[in-house]
Amino acid sequence: MDTRIINQNELDILFFEEFSQNQVHHITKILLILAQYALLSTDMLMQLYLKNCDEKMGLSFLKRAVKEKLIIEFKENLETSEEKCQYYYALKSSTVFYLQQNRIPCIKMPFVAGYEEKSRLLTFNSYAIQRNFTLNQQIPLDLNLRFFVTNQKVICYFRDYIDPEKIRGQLQKCEDKGEIKFEEILMPLLEIGQYTRAIHPKDVD
Repeated sequence: MDTRIINQNELDILFFEEFSQNQVHHITKILLILAQYALLSTDMLMQLYLKNCDEKMGLSFLKRAVKEKLIIEFKENLETSEEKCQYYYALKSSTVFYLQQNRIPCIKMPFVAGYEEKSRLLTFNSYAIQRNFTLNQQIPLDLNLRFFVTNQKVICYFRDYIDPEKIRGQLQKCEDKGEIKFEEILMPLLEIGQYTRAIHPKDVD
């Protein structure tokens, strides 16, 4: 287990001593994007990088961040007959904590999120990218990822799992919700395979 972990002192060493300035420049941009979205496919991450940074994302920087245990790399149905070259990325818990220590807002994916919940999160992120929505980082994510509160005062939700009245009840104690409207996510679900799991950092190509 400890071969997947990096501690806070090692993170400082990476950024201040081991990475070149060019690596710091690119890897921190990748981390900041993942901090906003919690889980992204390779295509989504590349699309957001181009949009936010006006340059293409180098895959070598992404792979280096995975190898250095900053980012989790999931592979679709890893080590099964249905394995695909489809990858998803999320921040390591240690990286989330490191960003928060440095006063950078960060969204952490709930630990209970299995393939169904991750599929809804990924679908919302695709929807949000198309609509120019960003997640409100002041309101905790719904544990089951059935709805998402955006900074644009729009709550995007999956009707098959929750309705607006239940969402209002869940958000009653949130002072920051303000005037909101609801928008049902109607796009097809981007399904993540039930055997999708993280690749060990030492096994990353």
